[in-house]
Amino acid sequence: MGWIGAVLARALQTRGAGFGLVVVALVLFVALSANVIAPYNPDQAQQAGVLTAPAFAHWLGTDQLGRDVLSRIIYGTRTSVQAGVVSVGFALIAGVSIGLLAGYHGGWIDDALVLLVDALWSFPTLVLALAIAASLGPA
Repeated sequence: MGWIGAVLARALQTRGAGFGLVVVALVLFVALSANVIAPYNPDQAQQAGVLTAPAFAHWLGTDQLGRDVLSRIIYGTRTSVQAGVVSVGFALIAGVSIGLLAGYHGGWIDDALVLLVDALWSFPTLVLALAIAASLGPA
């Protein structure tokens, strides 16, 4: 646990890194313990309590179907964490693969892969998102 302790100690010396570590730990705790800490079933509709304001029984109120908003947010962290882990995993696999291929072969393969990655990085993300949305059409 030597290098992990050193990394944590270094991270806690930086004000922003320590705060970020606490936020990530809190989100992971909420996602992993959603079954225990959520006060209500997030999918159970209650006809009597439709669109109620925040109160002691429902801290963030209820939605159009009478479902508890706090419970839905707590369970929603699971989906957010899963999406983040999957997208970072795919990016990690793609980046490491491209880097290993370029580093191992070198030469024109390295030049072509660097050119491809530079072209992808130079393309504006908003324009790409608009092009994808336009090609998929309305939902």
